[in-house]
Amino acid sequence: MIKANMFYCEKPSIKDYRDMNLTDIIKEYLYTKGTWDNEGNPCNKEVRPDELIRSAFWLYELKDNATNRMNVKYYCEKRARENLWVRETYGIPRIIIPDDIWQECNDYNRRMTNRK
Repeated sequence: MIKANMFYCEKPSIKDYRDMNLTDIIKEYLYTKGTWDNEGNPCNKEVRPDELIRSAFWLYELKDNATNRMNVKYYCEKRARENLWVRETYGIPRIIIPDDIWQECNDYNRRMTNRK
């Protein structure tokens, strides 16, 4: 159970860190960070669990403190491992974004940037 003082809102959408949805956090991350670079090459197909912390904070209106950072990172990595989305390189875990999630976000990002 997360204490009420860990949120910015009065009625939080989650009661426990386990209630977070990794797919939603990844989508929020890709919407803000993008799915292609300046040359138009695909990017952000792999992310470190700690890169998702800010997106989770925004999505669930969590305050930025050490406890929230540690728990969000832990549960993002845990869910990714359960889904077999993790690859370790030199001992550093990286979450491999599933192609369908990445493509959905890419399509959305393209629609939003190509507006006339």
